[in-house]
Amino acid sequence: MSYINKYKVLTENQIQISNSHMYIRFILFLFLIFLIGCGSKKTDKKQTTAYEIKSICPVDGSCSFTAWKNKSLLITYYEGNKPSPEIVNGPNIVIQFEYKRHEVPNASDGHYSEHIYIEFAENETDLELEGKNLQNVKLLFGRFCYCKGQNGFYKITNGKLSIKKLKVDNLYELKLQFTTNEAPQIITEIKETFRL
Repeated sequence: MSYINKYKVLTENQIQISNSHMYIRFILFLFLIFLIGCGSKKTDKKQTTAYEIKSICPVDGSCSFTAWKNKSLLITYYEGNKPSPEIVNGPNIVIQFEYKRHEVPNASDGHYSEHIYIEFAENETDLELEGKNLQNVKLLFGRFCYCKGQNGFYKITNGKLSIKKLKVDNLYELKLQFTTNEAPQIITEIKETFRL
């Protein structure tokens, strides 16, 4: 069977091939639209910056370091005196260091993570704090695992913090050594250089 076209006669086989080419073109068009849509998210790289970790990270997990400009830590308290931080818009710089231990296979409660949050003023060029003076900045340690009574965030009051703004364009050097008596910890030291 054949169909007569103004210009040429098409066989049924040619019509099927033509339809399959149209189908492939349609799929490619949809794929192209999908790719364009995925790449359209705008980010403000000047506000939040993730860094390659220079601090020692335990081999049984992964670590991340993020710096936010024009942010603050909003600290709310629950269960009496346990702090809980939330990053909100503000005039300062907020740092987050996070360690996540690789999950234990076949364990429903095998997760473990530690978080350190630091907030300091953007105009701070040379900050040296020790002991109880660490609370002159917002400085919290968080531990999350299936560990009854030893979960949540704690204020850091034992240790030493140094933040220096280097002479190079918006480059900072951060050094933190700390311990907490509230809960066991794996991360006790952070050394990072970062740019905002």
